[in-house]
Amino acid sequence: MLLRRAHILKCSSTKYINFGRLGWRRLFSKKPGSSEKFDTRKEVFESLKMPMYPSISDTKKITAISKLRSWDNILLPDARQYNEAYTVCGRISNLRYASSKLAFIDVCDGLFKIQLTISKNNITDNTSQSLAFSHIIKAFRRGDYIQCSGFIGKTSKGELSIYATELPILLSPCLHQMPTNLLNQEKRFQQRYVDIVANPDTLCVLKKRFQIIECIRNFFQKNEFTEVETPMLSHHFGGAMARPFITNDAQKQPLSLRCAPELWLKQLVIGGMHRIFELGKNFRNEGLDATHNPEFTSCEAYCAFINLNTFIEMTKGLLREICMNVHGNMSLPHLGVSLESDSFQTLEFIPSLEKSLNQSLGTINNSEEYREFLLDIYEQRNFKLPKTPTVSHLLDKLFDYCVLEHLSDGPTFIIHHPETMSPLAKSETIKYGETEYRVSKRFELYLGKSEICNAYEEENDPMSQKKKFESQHYDRTELGDQETPIPDADFVRALEYGLPPTTGWGMGVDRLVMLLTGQKRINEVLPFGSLRYI
Repeated sequence: MLLRRAHILKCSSTKYINFGRLGWRRLFSKKPGSSEKFDTRKEVFESLKMPMYPSISDTKKITAISKLRSWDNILLPDARQYNEAYTVCGRISNLRYASSKLAFIDVCDGLFKIQLTISKNNITDNTSQSLAFSHIIKAFRRGDYIQCSGFIGKTSKGELSIYATELPILLSPCLHQMPTNLLNQEKRFQQRYVDIVANPDTLCVLKKRFQIIECIRNFFQKNEFTEVETPMLSHHFGGAMARPFITNDAQKQPLSLRCAPELWLKQLVIGGMHRIFELGKNFRNEGLDATHNPEFTSCEAYCAFINLNTFIEMTKGLLREICMNVHGNMSLPHLGVSLESDSFQTLEFIPSLEKSLNQSLGTINNSEEYREFLLDIYEQRNFKLPKTPTVSHLLDKLFDYCVLEHLSDGPTFIIHHPETMSPLAKSETIKYGETEYRVSKRFELYLGKSEICNAYEEENDPMSQKKKFESQHYDRTELGDQETPIPDADFVRALEYGLPPTTGWGMGVDRLVMLLTGQKRINEVLPFGSLRYI
């Protein structure tokens, strides 16, 4: 019935429509994006005197569909609001032809949709007098951008609608057949723009991503932190235990993309900027997996004259604020956990690991003898060795195997890592049982068994920092650990001018978005997917 009234003829791979004096015209060719398809639609629009790519007119104010949705709670079924006309713009998501004189078009503006009720009897402009109403309406396709003006109201079934007083105006045609959904993973990320249109969940996740970033920025600005920028390309790549991307400038001088902005930010603190943060991109040449992408977004913050405990409380406050902003409450439904004050637990790194191993870790140091001690533990327990088995990497991976795999999904702070694992952090001596250990004033926050925060009180003694750099350099030169930065003499010199007591803090934004949106793979929360698809 609908097909007969709309004069549409279906074949196995194409659609045809009768445009009167133009005759039957094929709307979609077998090859998406072919010149034949463009020429066909162009011919139709030219015959109807409809520009394909007009500019927006200044004569009418455009109202966002999201604002019109507020009428949902005001109007009753069958009600009309005639005192003001509205003009909306959006992409067609659905068309329904009730007759040659009545059509319903759903248009979307992001996540918001409204129905256009277009009746020939209600069209008051002169266009309908000179052109066949049905031919113009039938020229539109799913995916086209259009503009339409009319009065707001509700149908008898309560559907919020714009009752058009003018024929819709084409703003930009879609020259490909827009899918109603897109499931092929390769196509989803290679044509991300189609994925966003076809899969509303994709758009919802991306909007939440930027909502979370905005919330992080607002939190620090509200707490009197200044947002700053630091170099992404430089002769140094320090600030993180990671493998950098190396390149050259026009003079063949080696450069690297930053792994972290840490050393730059601390130099700003030395210069007198005592409360700063940076939201930006970092780059680590370490491959791809479900939770890692070589290019990622992080937030780092540095504050003078506060200690680690203060930043622990700030971290709790930030996470609660983000959660309230995204979910409207303190719960994380994808994890089945809450961020109420009593839900955070704290574990000491060394006692937790010793308890799991059921043996003492002894005097932890960066010697070859201690490295052999850790290698024996790996061999006894048949654990897979890290790619570069330095003392730092061995301890880190051992903690993953023995403690992290058994953590609950709730928020957990891991504190007091061994000194050798945190060369940029302040250290102190702590006694566990009868043994004294050199540990860092550091915490990591895990949520859903994933690390989302890392913070420590910064090493501000230039002599101690120099010794820690030299100890690291042994791992690079003797053990081949390319993730260990080359000792940064410029940074040590900066420390000699005086770094006040400072705590530094970093959060992985991509991983946090994954946790808050229930995504299992990092490419789902990146606007254009992981590096594999770019």
